[in-house]
Amino acid sequence: WLDEFEAVYRCCEQGEWPALLATCKSLYDILGQAVSLTTEEGALQGFAQDFGPSGELIIRTSDGRLKSVWEGEVVRAHP
Repeated sequence: WLDEFEAVYRCCEQGEWPALLATCKSLYDILGQAVSLTTEEGALQGFAQDFGPSGELIIRTSDGRLKSVWEGEVVRAHP
């Protein structure tokens, strides 16, 4: 865990945002998974599509819309 944290910290420290996003994508297996989120705006369900260029989580909702989520609690949905 510390090795992974060090890689992320190093990217942040050096301002290497594309490398940071690539590292996050490789560490988090949430992409492509069904998720439920609780945000200040309310509950949201969909599929974790990607991380945006600024680090936001992009969710594809059941009606096909893409929604950027900057904060909230993400829970992997179970079928």
